[in-house]
Amino acid sequence: MITRFFQSISEKIQGQAGVGKVFGEPIEAQGKTLIPVAKVTFGYGAGVGNLAQHEEGSDHEGRQQTGAGGGAGAVITPLGVMEITKNSTRFVPAEDWKKWTQIFLTGFTTALLVRKLLIGKNKK
Repeated sequence: MITRFFQSISEKIQGQAGVGKVFGEPIEAQGKTLIPVAKVTFGYGAGVGNLAQHEEGSDHEGRQQTGAGGGAGAVITPLGVMEITKNSTRFVPAEDWKKWTQIFLTGFTTALLVRKLLIGKNKK
């Protein structure tokens, strides 16, 4: 029974990880076909446990308790688009906003530190 349950979950998740999730529906405009490309990551886990109650005088003496739990998740990260024209095909990457945010924050922090050092020197 438990094996069938986990197989069912696994099959449902694998059904969601098809090509349509990685490559979106093509978009045609101005003589170009654009195919969105993404990275899809799935993860899941589950567990089952049994606990035997052996406390004398307990209302639960000699009974077993069983528990099960599970969870699943997915992350979809856009990577860019495939651009197809009559003459060529090329991959156009999506902007990496994390990279640019880190660069901006590093530059901003450096500017604040330099300013603090310069103001500190001018006060002496």
